[in-house]
Amino acid sequence: LKTIVYHGLVSQAPFLHQLSAASLKQIISSLVDTVHLPSDFIIARGEVGNQLFFLREGYAGIFLGMSPPHWKEPEVKVLLRGDYFGEVALLTGQQRTSWVMARTYCVCSELHKKTIEEVIAADPGCVVKLAKSMQKALNLQPLTHKW
Repeated sequence: LKTIVYHGLVSQAPFLHQLSAASLKQIISSLVDTVHLPSDFIIARGEVGNQLFFLREGYAGIFLGMSPPHWKEPEVKVLLRGDYFGEVALLTGQQRTSWVMARTYCVCSELHKKTIEEVIAADPGCVVKLAKSMQKALNLQPLTHKW
């Protein structure tokens, strides 16, 4: 049942599309739901990115300021049911670069870094698939240097 419920969420993340069925099943079975009240910070700028979030219910706002945003501040992007966020910090090890605030009651399904590491350990070739898919999904370009 969990596979059916969460498959739609996981399929929203293009960087997971190339993984094997076994890897996707492992990811889906590891998802943990968390509940956030309006004005809760789901992500705080500067945190270590140890998880990726799939928004199952509610909506949230992304804020880019250095300090925590106030409720009345406008967000730069609205996250809706089915959206995912936190993937860059999870996959790169960088600190979070934005704030994500729940604007309504939100239910998020969390994918923890440990699961991604287990998937990579079981299928080392998938790290290349993840990197290529993330590059394409996020429109990342390789750095070029002029010497």
